[in-house]
Amino acid sequence: MAAVVSAEVVDLERLRTDSSQQASRSVAQLREAFEALAGKHGGTLADAAGDVFRATFTSATDAVSAAVALQDSLDERNKGLGEGDQVDVRASVAMG
Repeated sequence: MAAVVSAEVVDLERLRTDSSQQASRSVAQLREAFEALAGKHGGTLADAAGDVFRATFTSATDAVSAAVALQDSLDERNKGLGEGDQVDVRASVAMG
């Protein structure tokens, strides 16, 4: 059985309205961070389309750990940034 973590940038249109270049940079940085965190927790990036990323894991525990690590890294990144520059992600874990 595989576990999948899906992550989606929340309110990407707002980011693009404020600054299209900054939004593109933020999404690219998020993709890199997501891929690195997935690998660190035993997962593999399975899909990255626009502002949605998916990684597969052999363990639900590893998948949840990666999702929590992603949220923690975003919290750290967003500290000190203005509200308009912060990036939020909706993450979910599914087994199947």
